[in-house]
Amino acid sequence: MTTRLGLGLPQMRQYDLGKDVPDVARTAERTGYESLRVFERALFPEPATQGLYGIGGVPWPDEYRNVAEPLVALTLAAAATERAELGSSVLVAPLRVPFQPARALASLDAASGGRVVAGFGTGPAPRRVRGGDRSPSAAGPWTS
Repeated sequence: MTTRLGLGLPQMRQYDLGKDVPDVARTAERTGYESLRVFERALFPEPATQGLYGIGGVPWPDEYRNVAEPLVALTLAAAATERAELGSSVLVAPLRVPFQPARALASLDAASGGRVVAGFGTGPAPRRVRGGDRSPSAAGPWTS
């Protein structure tokens, strides 16, 4: 059995998005990684009283305050690679109007030769998504 390896792309503020994402994507593909992944971190709790991932006492990394839009990072990776699967760990559905990511993902999939795999979720805690323009309960009908 062969182990398939994937790599998370550099999306946080300490990286140079336009340079580092394509460089990492090219290098990962060249060295044998089969997929390149992004994540979404659109909201940051203020104050950060809830621990990271709901674990009390685990602080939120300051880098989470500024994470690049995941579909922009995937687009940069798509332009720099030829074979690697391009995917999201989780795009937080309640923060998006359904038509927008569907159109963007379909366009990126076409431009990349069918390499896009998208993961959607409602987010781990309702209080985290209240900053968006959609309520957590509104996500249900189009995420199930």
